[in-house]
Amino acid sequence: MISANQKIAIVGYGREGKSLANFLLKQGMKNIVVLDQNQNLVIDQPLKFRLGKNYLENLADFDLIYVSPGISINSRKWDKVKDRISSPTNLFFNLCPAKVVGVTGTKGKGTVCRLLKKITEKEWPQKVFLGGNIGYPLISLLGNLDSDDLVIAELSSFQLQILKKSPPVAVITNLSVDHLNYHRTVQEYHQAKLNILRYQSKNDFAVMNLSLLSRVEKIGSGERFYFSLKRNNRSQAYYYRGWLIIRDGQVEKKIIKENEIKVLGGHNRENVLAAVLVSYLLGVPVKKISQGVSEFKLSEHHLELVLDKDGIKVINDSAATNPLAMIAAVKSFNRPIILIAGGQDKGFNYSQLGKEFEKEKGKFKSIILLGENKNKMSSIIPAGIEKIRVDLLNQAVEAARLRVESGDLILFSPGAASLDMFNNAQERGESFKKLIVSALNSKTEF
Repeated sequence: MISANQKIAIVGYGREGKSLANFLLKQGMKNIVVLDQNQNLVIDQPLKFRLGKNYLENLADFDLIYVSPGISINSRKWDKVKDRISSPTNLFFNLCPAKVVGVTGTKGKGTVCRLLKKITEKEWPQKVFLGGNIGYPLISLLGNLDSDDLVIAELSSFQLQILKKSPPVAVITNLSVDHLNYHRTVQEYHQAKLNILRYQSKNDFAVMNLSLLSRVEKIGSGERFYFSLKRNNRSQAYYYRGWLIIRDGQVEKKIIKENEIKVLGGHNRENVLAAVLVSYLLGVPVKKISQGVSEFKLSEHHLELVLDKDGIKVINDSAATNPLAMIAAVKSFNRPIILIAGGQDKGFNYSQLGKEFEKEKGKFKSIILLGENKNKMSSIIPAGIEKIRVDLLNQAVEAARLRVESGDLILFSPGAASLDMFNNAQERGESFKKLIVSALNSKTEF
């Protein structure tokens, strides 16, 4: 445990930094300094602080440095203090008495976590908590946890990048490209994600997409289980002849009929497989797994049906913050699509997105682009697809209103982060829903 006399830095005073400060104060730590570039922060005593543009000067003054998610440690300032760096997530894993399921991936991790909670809380003998990137900050849970509780933790690459202890149960939904405005390379981003496996022992286990098999086999010592959309002799969870199947040894167990699963999209079918397989391995009975899946609906802003009126469907997928999630949404539908996309540029190479647009070219009626990356996205849209660039979301909605006809789908799936125009993806989604409902309710002819 940390000594009360150590000089501790908390770098970044956002949601997790504040939770960590409160926890350390309760543990009797007396010398805590908050480091943050926002010079207007109000820091309450007994915390000390260094604020403003030089907040990372003199890091060697500290015995222990907790780095909040999203703070880069790639500059030379950090080189001489590498052995003193930790994170709130690392501290949580070291101290947590409960069983932890850690879930990461480029897309789908939030859906897996929510479904896991819905399934496991039907059977788990004690409390089930949801935390990390969603739910509670993990460090804030420590005072409320017992050894019989279960914590389901959504973990971003930011939370995993300096992890030195993996959760006993790890889940990786998929790996593609994201956050290149933060990570220097795709490889660095993926290596951060793979820390979720790296420190597992032989008593731990991991559930992963079969597509990752060759990349993860030699990382960590935990037992491996895989899922895939189609039946495969290396998978323990898959779909076959209209059923979601769990293969336990040589026995195939039918869990739920595919047509009883309410979530849309092939990528979400994979998310369901991941959550079901983890639940089964944790000992949840098949009947309760089936019940949990059949009752589960996606949360707001994840392929959310906003309107179904006069043959027109409107889907809000504001939570799609990278191109892979956007393309997955496009692949989920088989009707003419008016796509509204674009947002904050996270450093992607959009050439692969152009290839995906070409594959799905026949689906698009129009693509309406806005946000910081609209010109980059516009440049890779194949010839033959109408593309419109606008400045504001209300202009995008109006452009969609003018083009939509009965039988069409308006799909709001930005494929980009929201911070160029909104505080978060939730605010962006709420704004879209209000605008599109108002616009289509005023449309008198279809």
